[in-house]
This record gives sequence, structure tokens and C-alpha cells, in this order.
Amino acid sequence: PKKYWDLYNQEDFAMPPNGKLPPGYPEHAANLAAHEMHKYSDYEGELPTDFSDELNRRLLHGYAAATSYADACFGRIMDTLEETGLAENTIVVLWGDHGFKLGDHSTWVKHTNFECDTRVPLIVRDPRIDGGKSTPRLVELIDLYPTLCDLTGIPTPSHCQGRSFTGLLTNPEAGHRIDAYSTYPAWKSLGHSIRTGNFRYTEWHEDETGEVIAKVLTNLKDDPGEETNVIDESKFAGQLAVAQERLALRISQSATARAKSAVPETVPTSSAITIDPSEANLRQTIDGFGGSIAFWGTHADDEALGAALEDLDVSIVRAQGEVSPAGVVDHNRDILQRAMKLNPDLQILLTFWQPRSAQHLEKEYWLDVVEEQYELKPNLEEEWADELVARIQQYLDWGINVTAVGIQNESNWSKPGTQTCRWAPERLAAFITEQIKPRLEKAGLADLAIAAPDLAYVGHEASEVKRFLPTLTNPDTDIAAYHMYDSYSGDMDGSLERLVENSREVGKLRRDNFPNSRFWMTETTGAQWNSDEWHTYGWTREMTEHDKAIKAARYIHTTLADAEANAFLWWGLVYSLAPEKVTNPDTRQKHRDEGLVLVSEVQENERQKFLERTKKFYTFRQYSNFIKPGYRRVELREPEELQVSAFQSPDRRELVVVAVNDTDRGQMLTLKVPLQFKVEASTQTDQNRSGESIDAGTILPPRSVRTVVFQKQ
Repeated sequence: PKKYWDLYNQEDFAMPPNGKLPPGYPEHAANLAAHEMHKYSDYEGELPTDFSDELNRRLLHGYAAATSYADACFGRIMDTLEETGLAENTIVVLWGDHGFKLGDHSTWVKHTNFECDTRVPLIVRDPRIDGGKSTPRLVELIDLYPTLCDLTGIPTPSHCQGRSFTGLLTNPEAGHRIDAYSTYPAWKSLGHSIRTGNFRYTEWHEDETGEVIAKVLTNLKDDPGEETNVIDESKFAGQLAVAQERLALRISQSATARAKSAVPETVPTSSAITIDPSEANLRQTIDGFGGSIAFWGTHADDEALGAALEDLDVSIVRAQGEVSPAGVVDHNRDILQRAMKLNPDLQILLTFWQPRSAQHLEKEYWLDVVEEQYELKPNLEEEWADELVARIQQYLDWGINVTAVGIQNESNWSKPGTQTCRWAPERLAAFITEQIKPRLEKAGLADLAIAAPDLAYVGHEASEVKRFLPTLTNPDTDIAAYHMYDSYSGDMDGSLERLVENSREVGKLRRDNFPNSRFWMTETTGAQWNSDEWHTYGWTREMTEHDKAIKAARYIHTTLADAEANAFLWWGLVYSLAPEKVTNPDTRQKHRDEGLVLVSEVQENERQKFLERTKKFYTFRQYSNFIKPGYRRVELREPEELQVSAFQSPDRRELVVVAVNDTDRGQMLTLKVPLQFKVEASTQTDQNRSGESIDAGTILPPRSVRTVVFQKQ
């Protein structure tokens, strides 16, 4: 309408300054002909570069007028909602399905992978949420559907690929996505593009062969108009590695999602499980859930620390006890003191990786190399025992609630160049009894629990557990501890069943040899931090983050139900992204895989900024938020296709059941409990939910975890 045309003076408009394509950008993918504009009545010449200055100004004028007209129409809708009283009961979303070039790169309209074509407006108004906020976080348009489901209380359908960004509406700094992925076809090729932070990276894959025929990396902070390609600049090697790694993953995930959506849904199978919490079926008492804060997350900010400790409701934190390799004596002090403020009852398991002191940092002083592995020099056992107990006392003096001490991290594995030290089982048992125990008693620390041997892996048929029985059965070993890093590489059998078999053998050995000791699984993750080639059974680098989260739930289940452990600790309770200088995509992916809560790899004001709660965070929370210290596991007969565990509260008034569906089909789950127990709550993490409430009687979808809480009436 003329009213809106007259709002602007055509002479005030000018073409944007970014008239060039970045070097390496395929011309056939840049839509230089602006094909859609050929339908315009006043199109001039063959290409937009033939347009006269007058036509360019008129087009810019028309776009501004049309935008103002659309804005006015939107205002009429909002006014009507207010006038009719519907505004307080209506969620409004204003968004665009694509961007638009206004002379950028000497062309017009859309149809490319440029930032100006893929970035869109997105405004959400919910009358229940204070407005006027903006966020720098990235979202994708596929996130709209699950977000609206969240806001309206409608269950998100299982076919949705997006994730709800409801959290951003109340906290604009909350974590959501670290990248945004988009695709657009070009001549006989498909452009795949990803936005990460201040960078956009695009690859064009040839249709027939899949070969990458062009690559462009643009720095949007320094070059918002995208006229330069920084892909060959060495100072951006880290950003390029991140972008390539993430783009490859998103392409793979997209293909997997399309394949799954093409498979017709199968009829769900039915599983009925009887849960009898009588004394005869009660097994081990749960001491708690937790994880490590070490190396990569020791400067996490308060938001990240709160997410890890309060949101997950962990009761045990494991930290490195000795002086750092650089000689820093208080490298864990600040974060552990802040952790104690959040939870004064938090138990700290102080574990020692390698003999070291402020006076003697060098490995050569403490260690011999025997069979290409480090071992403590025999004549230094007393000196190391003195240092170890002194470090414990130092942490206690700092107000940190050290309740247990891990004498040696991964005592059955060592490698020169790493922070490790190998011990023979008999020698470690003697060291505990003859050196550590007397010193703890002398220092008034007799109540401190001793954890050992903290095995790196349990071995085939639990062979390492058998070998370390002298340590595990030592009366002075209060907590029998192990890690779940049994792994595979290459063409080896990497199935999760191998881990389950080992765990069952571990459980049998525990029952037969040290049934009265507390038994903690103190560290696990899917990706091995000491090698790019090895992974814990059941884990692959290529799995989607959701599938990895389900595998994490399987690890928890086999630890509690098969190995019959009293505690489960994940390795990276808080973990950082890989430093930019790390360009190996496997190593970069491992950092994501190892963390439940992710923080920035760089510090700002001596803090690593919170980035996101990973999907593993939510499957971990399906256990840690509901199974409290003191609960006892209830033995039950598991169905073939589900992993189900049950736990009873100390007062026997609450039952918690956790079911993991790691299959490709839905499962109808029927839980048979004593008549006096009624469903109190039910939460679920699946492809589209993250620990959200759900009807306990609904089908358990593929790749999901459900927790059902029953209360005695």
C-alpha cells in the first residue's frame, strides 16, 4: 500500500558493501542469476549485475515498505488479541523460513548457504514469561515444534528431530545448541553448512559421488558480509577443525534420522515386570551418584557447577589429590570450596594419580620405569605416604569434606608420559596396611575410608578383579573401587554385551570375596581419554549424542544391577570443550563425549563459562534425582529387551523403577508392584524429552529411559 511506500525516501537507499563472493565459493551455488526475480515485471538484463542503480534503489525501497506493511499487519493481530482478551492465553511466534539477499554478493533473494539466507528472525511471546529479552544462543527451526509442545503441555511426538529451547525464554544465557545446521542444493551438488560461534563453514558434496568439491570458512565477526574465505589461514585451524567435526556429525545424524523416519513403526512388544520389595529380594545399599571434577573443568563457573551438583543431585565428587605437574598446590581448592557451599554434605573422594610433591615434581625422582610402565620406587614408599596424608590434611584444613581417599588411580595401568603409576596387588595391599592406615590413625583420620585399587579395567571375565583380590579383600580396604574402561578397537568385538558379561562376573566375585565392603565404580565414559582408537564397549564415535546418552544409562544399569556396585561415578561431571589448538576431530569429539555438563575451553575472569547440559546429563539424572543414598536395590527378573532396575527407600515407603529401552521399537511396560503402592511421578528422557513428566502407562519409545516413582499409601 502507498501509505507504507511513502514512509521512505528512495534516494536514502544504497546497495550493501559486500558485493563479492568469498574465494572458493562455487558460482553455481551463489544464485548469481537470482532466478526467482525473473518473474518480476521490471527485471533488467541477464543478471542482477545488469540492474541499474535506479532499479536497485527501487527494490530496496520496496523491501522496506513491504516489511513495514507486514509489521503493521502483525500489530493488528496483536491488538486484536488484546481487545478480545485472548492475549493472556495465546503464545505467539514470529519467524521466517529463510533470509534474503538485498544486493549482497551482487545478487538478490535467497537459495544459498550464506548467513544472510540461512539466518532468520525468531520472536516468541508467551504471556507467562517476562519479555524484552534477546539471546546470542543458536537455535534451529526444527526446535520450534518441540518448544511449542513444551509450552502447551503437549507430548512431543517421537518423530521430532528438534529440541525444545524453552529454557532460553527464561534464561537467555542457558545452554542449547553449540551449532546450527542447514543445507541447500546447488547444481548437481548439495551444500551442507554449519554455524559455530562466530564462524560459518560450508561444504558442497557432489550428488553422484558424495565427493567434497568446495569448502568455505567465513569469520562472521570480522567479515559479517562473508567476502573472505579463511579456510587456509593457520590461525583459524582450530575453528576449522571444530566446524568440520561438527558438520560431519550433523550430516551423519541427519542421514540416520531420515533412515529411521522411513522405517514403518512396528507394533510395540509388551513386558510385565513384578517388583517384590520383600527382604529376600533386597540387595546392595546405594551410597550415591557423582563424578570427577579434574583437569578440564576445574574453573567451571557457578552456573555449570550448580547444574552438575544441584540439578543432578550428586552426593559424591571425585578430585585429584596431589600437587599438579606444574607445582600448583591448590588447583582444586576453589572449585571444591564452592562445591561445599552448594552442598555442605557433599562427599569428596580424594584420589591420587601419581606420586608427586611440591619439593619433587619430577617423575624421575619418584618413579622407576618397569616394563614400560611407571612404578613407585620401593625406598620412597614412606615419603609418598607422608605426602599423601599431608595432602589429605591440607584439603580438610580448606574446609573440604574429604570422606574417602583413593590410594592410586588406575593401579593396574600405566604409560610413560602420563599421570599414572602401576602397583602389584600384594604391594598395594601392604602399602595400605603398613604405610597409609597407621599414618591416618596417627593424624586422627581413622574414620577416613580407603578406596582401592581403582582398577582402570576389570579385564575379560573380570581377570583383573581376580588378580587384585589381595587388595580388594584387605580388611583395611574400606571401598573396593574400579573403573569401567574395558574397551575395544578396530575389528574387535565392541558389543555392549561384553561389558555386561564382565560386570556380572564382577558382581559374582564381589559376593563371593568381599561382600561386606562398599563397592564403587569410580570412573567411566564412552571415549577413552588416553587413546583415539579405543572406546568402552558399546560406544562408537559416530553415534548420535542421544544414542550415547542411552548407552550411558546402560552403563549405570549394568554397574548397579550386574556388578552390584554401591555407587556410580561418571568421569567428566564438568568438562570443557577441547582447546582450539586441538585439531584432531576424534579428540575434539571425546571432550563432548566425556562431559555431562560442558564449559568453555577458555577462561573469562578465571572462570570457564557454562555452555550446555548434554543429553547424557538427562539420562544420568533419571537415576541420580530419584535413587538417594540409603536406598536398596530390589532384585527382579528383567525382560529380554529392556534393562529395568528397582530401588526401595530406607523407610520402605517409596519404590523407584528405572527402565531403559535401547531397542528400535516401542515397549509396553507394565510394572506390577504391591497394591498399597501408587504412582507418584514418572519422568522420561527420549529423542525429544529431557527428563520431563509423562504418563507411566504410555508406551516406552525406542531409545528412551523412564523413571517411575511409587509411594506407599
